[in-house]
Amino acid sequence: MEETAFSPQGLETIFMTLREVDNLRYLCLDLTKISKLTGHSLEILAQSLMSQPSLSKLLLALPRRFVTDKILEKLSLSISKLQLLTHLRLDLSGNEVTNEAINGLFSAINRIPGLTKLVLNLSNAVNQTTLPELGLNFPDFSSWKNLTLLEIDLSSFIANSDTIASLSQALRILQRLTNLSLKLKIHEQVSDQALQDFISSLGALAFLRNLNLELGGPRDLRNHIKILGETLLKCRRLEFLNFNFDLSAILTSVIRPFILALKVLPLLENIKVNNRAPERYLYIPKMKRNKLANYSEI
Repeated sequence: MEETAFSPQGLETIFMTLREVDNLRYLCLDLTKISKLTGHSLEILAQSLMSQPSLSKLLLALPRRFVTDKILEKLSLSISKLQLLTHLRLDLSGNEVTNEAINGLFSAINRIPGLTKLVLNLSNAVNQTTLPELGLNFPDFSSWKNLTLLEIDLSSFIANSDTIASLSQALRILQRLTNLSLKLKIHEQVSDQALQDFISSLGALAFLRNLNLELGGPRDLRNHIKILGETLLKCRRLEFLNFNFDLSAILTSVIRPFILALKVLPLLENIKVNNRAPERYLYIPKMKRNKLANYSEI
């Protein structure tokens, strides 16, 4: 639909109409191109969501430079009431919200007991030159235990030690997870031990098939590449791996042993390592179907 097709009043009418729908199970709202959306419109949407306790799938994308802490708090409250959700996808990319609001969102998500698929996009705002620090602090992620797919993009923030520790805790209980994508920028003060705990938590994902891990920020991660390779050897069902080193440079002598160590995984068919190494391709012998490890410029 074209963004010019709706006035603020028209959008509010549509959102209010949701309250009249009985037993709604699936709702997909892509509002990224709706320039006339107002805070009041989203408050009405948030209230309407609470009138749909039977929702099992919610996909919601909001415009850039629009979401405030107040709006996110109201949406978080509504989401926490949707106790039958199994699939939740939230696209908040291009928005700047505070630590408190993000923690409130995670707290709301943690109240949903039956989630199996969770996608949360908080990627960079346009022309955002300085990234705020993010500190998530949740001791209990037990409501995530049934997840089979988890995709989290927190690249609008610099993840501090609390955030890394919380994610490590979450990963250790995801015993059914088959698909994982994490995009993080890591604070330079995150300790080696915290990073090792985070990497080792990946080894607990016994059913993991697809892994996309994009780690960057000011923290130098090259000394942890070997630990990552050793850890992923525990993921015997791994079929696809994409690891993005967001570094100014990385030596082939470091990456090659990392990739060669993984070739013993019986199902692994495709490895991609995106960095600024000079070689575009590195052939890995004896991998199933003779796949190539792709080196591409960032």
